[in-house]
Amino acid sequence: MKRRIHRRQAIQAVAATAGLTALSRLLASAAEPQDPKGAAGKRAQARIPASLKAEHDELHQELVRATEAGGKTGEAAHTVAKVLDPHFAKEEELAMPPLSLLPALAARTVRPEMAGILETTDRLEKELPSMLKEHGEIVVALDALGAAAKEENKPQARQLADKLKQHARSEEEVLYPAAVLVGAYVRLKLNR
Repeated sequence: MKRRIHRRQAIQAVAATAGLTALSRLLASAAEPQDPKGAAGKRAQARIPASLKAEHDELHQELVRATEAGGKTGEAAHTVAKVLDPHFAKEEELAMPPLSLLPALAARTVRPEMAGILETTDRLEKELPSMLKEHGEIVVALDALGAAAKEENKPQARQLADKLKQHARSEEEVLYPAAVLVGAYVRLKLNR
């Protein structure tokens, strides 16, 4: 626990100095306790699946380290962070919470309180075109990061750029459609 808090505080400090206030807010909110049993109602529906949250946190940490690389690589990483930070916040607000319902839905369990997720999935569908456009902007910034890292022989930053591009593709092909389908399925089953 101490190591986790120390790491989060370090990331928050770096994020704050880089002007990444949304990243700091995200990490601070991640520290809030969540009900592991999944309480009924909106609270349970607002949870982000732990595996997805851990992946985002890991990517954030790697990006923070890349910003500390200095030179063109560090500058390019800061640019990536500026476009990625608000995008990750939007994903954690709209695209990830519906996925917490997948295990129950796969077990063919639909409860009336699941209707609380429909507002989120409706907003996701509305925001999806802009989120996909943001992916394009992020990829441009990641290309610049990859080029700078190659020029300065910083393989970890170059690997991060590739990893983040793959992450975006995975979201476009799987995560976003699955979140939209959660809303459609809940709406269908609850006749909303």
